[in-house]
Amino acid sequence: MARLLTFVLLITCLTSTAQVRRALNLINESEYERAEGVVQKALEKNPDDAGLLYSYSLLLIQPDYLNYNLGESYMKIRSAIESYELMDSEDRVDLASDGIDSLSIYRQKDLLDSLGFEKARQFNS
Repeated sequence: MARLLTFVLLITCLTSTAQVRRALNLINESEYERAEGVVQKALEKNPDDAGLLYSYSLLLIQPDYLNYNLGESYMKIRSAIESYELMDSEDRVDLASDGIDSLSIYRQKDLLDSLGFEKARQFNS
């Protein structure tokens, strides 16, 4: 039974890592709608995955993305931070192989803070 559980957890982790990689590649290729489908489908299975949440946050602030949403992007990165802090070191290493670590997550949050501040400043000017 323990071997089966270990196998299922391993497959879930590998699948999630592959989906994060695929989503990031699609975002880099400006294939935003396809990236959205990948991320949303993967989040249905694993809603607390830090890599998927980070990827979704990146997607939501792409200027050419039809569903651009700064507020939702901020919510996703906050969730990514919470999930990342709960991850064990082995999972963090796996995530780092896709270029996602605590620094990149917090840089995304800082960017969103700056964008939100600029939007508020423009609104109130």
